[in-house]
Amino acid sequence: MISDKNLARIAGFCYLIVIGTGLFSEVFVRQALRVPNDALATAHNIQANEMLFRWGFTADIINFVVGLPTILIVYFLFKRTNKLLLQLAVAFVVIQTAIIAVNLLNQITPLLLLSNDRYLNTFQPNQLAPFLSFI
Repeated sequence: MISDKNLARIAGFCYLIVIGTGLFSEVFVRQALRVPNDALATAHNIQANEMLFRWGFTADIINFVVGLPTILIVYFLFKRTNKLLLQLAVAFVVIQTAIIAVNLLNQITPLLLLSNDRYLNTFQPNQLAPFLSFI
């Protein structure tokens, strides 16, 4: 049986992974590639830095996968203190995780659209601007 102290260490380590991957994907990938109010420039940045964009997506998936077990460990550790409050926290995290999962599909969409050169060659750059505004 794993002691509470070891479970707390595992939860802390998992939470550090969540923080690190979240910071990487948000600060070093999305904010670095996004050009405010210019969808075409953002699209060109994503195309030029495709591997960085993929690493950001991978970091988001790691964040998604590690986040749920982390809150479950925290729930197990603190269930004797205020079970109702912890159940509410777990419910919110499960909802958050579902929203993040759907949002991951939105985040990979620009890469899927921009990687199809044959598809993009049918449009002029000024025609792509409104289409890429969701990026």
